[in-house]
Amino acid sequence: MVIDTEQYEPLQIVGTLNIASEIAQRYQLSSLQPLIQSCREVAQHEELSVAVIGRFKAGKSSFLNNFLEREILPVGVVPVTTVVTEISYGPTERATVHFTSGEKEIVGLDEVRSFIAESENPGNRKGVSTVAIELTELAQLRALRFVDMPGLESTFAHNTRTALNWLPKAGLALVAVAVDPPLSQHDVVLIRSLYEYTPKVSLLLTKVDLLIEVEQQEVLVFLNQRLQEAFGTPPEIFPYSIRPGYEHLRVAIKSALIEPLLTGFQEQRDAVLDRKLETLVREGRDYLTLALKSAEPVESEREALRHEVLGEKELIDDLSCRPQ
Repeated sequence: MVIDTEQYEPLQIVGTLNIASEIAQRYQLSSLQPLIQSCREVAQHEELSVAVIGRFKAGKSSFLNNFLEREILPVGVVPVTTVVTEISYGPTERATVHFTSGEKEIVGLDEVRSFIAESENPGNRKGVSTVAIELTELAQLRALRFVDMPGLESTFAHNTRTALNWLPKAGLALVAVAVDPPLSQHDVVLIRSLYEYTPKVSLLLTKVDLLIEVEQQEVLVFLNQRLQEAFGTPPEIFPYSIRPGYEHLRVAIKSALIEPLLTGFQEQRDAVLDRKLETLVREGRDYLTLALKSAEPVESEREALRHEVLGEKELIDDLSCRPQ
């Protein structure tokens, strides 16, 4: 099933999301709420997130510091990032700390580390949901919001939970994988999960300066083979290093990934929203089908539940099959 958002009126999208939200609340499908909220954000805002996600110590924060040419995010030899950090354009240079309580606090960039570093906010005991950093020099990239994610598979389980819970919000995803080891089964599973929320997934191969040129080519061939086996059409691979002498790799990502994203922004945005809506409709329908099959009360109660669930399921089917 494919939902063509270009032919979908904005009010139809809003209506679909309102119905999905009502069904999710009625049947306590809390797992659908992040995806519903993500669909609303993509539909209502002229902005896409560029999420950098992957295993801990894959070089995600170092990449963003280097790519944006600002040393903003803390880095270290142990897992550092404990909360989601967003970087985007703003008319004034500042950072806004959003707390899980709903409160927020504006701080200077020199204070950011105390909220997002594991060493200064262990286990996120300060209750931070996100830190949003605004930079004036990102005016040409104002349609994009770069997102630094806590690392996966570290000794801090809360970091992995935070990153995985954020996945439905992904607009464009860069999966960071260091050259040693170049790819794990967990990375493949992560990429497959991301494809549920966006068709724009790429692989960021970090720390390529650790290999000589021949070894770099061997790793690229290996990655292409593995990814082709897993996905048929493999995601694009972007080698990267923050070391001097590798500036051409930053230029390559800008020209091959970021500039096309900005040039065809509306098309890219529609494709992302399309994928999210497809997943939302499918998961909602699957939940309702499962509820119908697992209903085992007395016959009269079962029949009443059956009619109710079938009604909701037919409504979702109607939305997904609506003529374009």
